[in-house]
Amino acid sequence: MDDERKKSLWLAIILGLIIFVSIFTFVWSNFLNQGKLAIHGPAPFLVEVFGGQQLECKNSPCLLSDKIGEKQLIIAKKGFETLVTEANFKLWRTSELFITFDVIPYIEEIEDFPETETSSLEIVFDENAQMQKLIQNSSPIAIVFFPKNLKDPQIFYSENFALIVDKSHTYKIDLIEKTKEEILALKDVKEGEWSKDGKFFVFTTNENSFYSVLTEQKIVRTTLNSENSKVSWSENTLFFITNQILQSTADSALMPVPTLSAAFTVGIYNPALNNYEKISSFPDLTSLPEKFLASSNGKNLYLQKDKKNFRIILEKF
Repeated sequence: MDDERKKSLWLAIILGLIIFVSIFTFVWSNFLNQGKLAIHGPAPFLVEVFGGQQLECKNSPCLLSDKIGEKQLIIAKKGFETLVTEANFKLWRTSELFITFDVIPYIEEIEDFPETETSSLEIVFDENAQMQKLIQNSSPIAIVFFPKNLKDPQIFYSENFALIVDKSHTYKIDLIEKTKEEILALKDVKEGEWSKDGKFFVFTTNENSFYSVLTEQKIVRTTLNSENSKVSWSENTLFFITNQILQSTADSALMPVPTLSAAFTVGIYNPALNNYEKISSFPDLTSLPEKFLASSNGKNLYLQKDKKNFRIILEKF
C-alpha cells in the first residue's frame, strides 16, 4: 500500500510539473516574453512584423507588442516607398523607432509656373572714377569696379552671385558682399547658373553642348548634353531632367550615355563627387520641357512644356 501511495504521489508530482510547465510556457510565450516598440512617424501607416502580425497605425506614436528579439519590420504608407527596417524588442521595455517616408515621385499639372525674381545687371563706364563698374537695376551705385577695361563682357548671374567673362578675364562677383575675384578663365560661355552659395557654376559653351561645372579649383565636365537635358540648382544640389539613358559603369556608378530613351528621367548630379543619382523616370514625359526649375528646398521640380505647367512632387514630409 505504501508503494502504491508513493507511485500515486510521484505521478501527481509529475503531472503537476507538466501542468505547471505547460501553463508557465503558455504565460511566458503569450504574456511575459514581450517587448514593446513605439513607432513615431507620419500616420496613418501599416506595420508588418516579417512572418508575423500586422498592425494599422492610425496615430503616432504607434505601440507594437511582440516577442523579444530582433525583428524585421515592413512599414508601408500609400503613395510612399515601402520601408524595411529592423527593431529590437526588449523584455518588458518600450523601445523607440523614428521613421520617415520617401514619396514615390509623381507629376501633376498646375496653373502657374513659379517666377524667380532676379535683378538686372549691366556694366557701364563711371566718368568720375574713369573705369568700368557693375551696377544693378540701373542704380548709379557701383557693386564693383573694373580697373582694366572689359571687352565685350558677358554677364551670367543668379540671386547672390554673378560671373563676368570677357576675352581675357573671368570674374566671380559676390552681389551681397560686393566683392570680385578673378577666377579660372572661361571662354565662349553660352549659358550658366551659380549654385546658391557660389561654390559651383554650371554652364555650356557655344562649342560644347555638354554641361560643365566650375568648382573653386577646376572644371568638371558632365556627360549631360544640354540638347537632351536641362538642369537647375537647389542650394548645392544640381537636379537634372534628361532622356539620356543612365547606365551603370564598371564601379557600379550611374552615368548618362548618348543613347536616348523614349521617357525622361529626373536625377541629381553631385559636382563635388562627380556622380549621378536617379530619382525616377516619367514615361508620360516624351519631350524636353522648355523650362525646368527646382524649388529652393528641393521638394518640388517645375516644368513648362507646350504652354502647360507641371510639378514633380519629390517629398511631402
